[in-house]
Amino acid sequence: MFSFRSRNSDIEVRRRILRFINEQRRFAATCYDDQREESRSNLNIGALLVPIVKGEPDFEAVQPSIVSDMSTSGVGIIAPAAITAKEALVVLPGTEEMLYVQITIVHNRRIGNGFSTLGTRITNLVTPNKYPVLAELGALMQETICQPH
Repeated sequence: MFSFRSRNSDIEVRRRILRFINEQRRFAATCYDDQREESRSNLNIGALLVPIVKGEPDFEAVQPSIVSDMSTSGVGIIAPAAITAKEALVVLPGTEEMLYVQITIVHNRRIGNGFSTLGTRITNLVTPNKYPVLAELGALMQETICQPH
């Protein structure tokens, strides 16, 4: 049976959610002073973030993270903890092979509950030959993340 009360409640919920989304977009627009070079694809991919400290990857500080968007020039990442490094490696699971990229962190914004959102530029592709631990991390991701349901 149709109820005006539930209909009005649905409309109010949608209105408040839309207002929240618009506020977040306006806030984000004021935080990022550089424009993206190209549009990004929205994604939700589990990844590993390896901070680079003093020119070397800190494999003791690996963070499981979420890639939220990506283009050929940059990656948006949601990290579960603050990161102070200016550069990092990202381990991404692919359907054919793992992808290892080096990034420069352009902006780093805390978004609450310990999470941070990172805007990055891809600076280089990295091979596991340079850092053998990357191959181990990639294999671990393939075992734990990329299993069919």
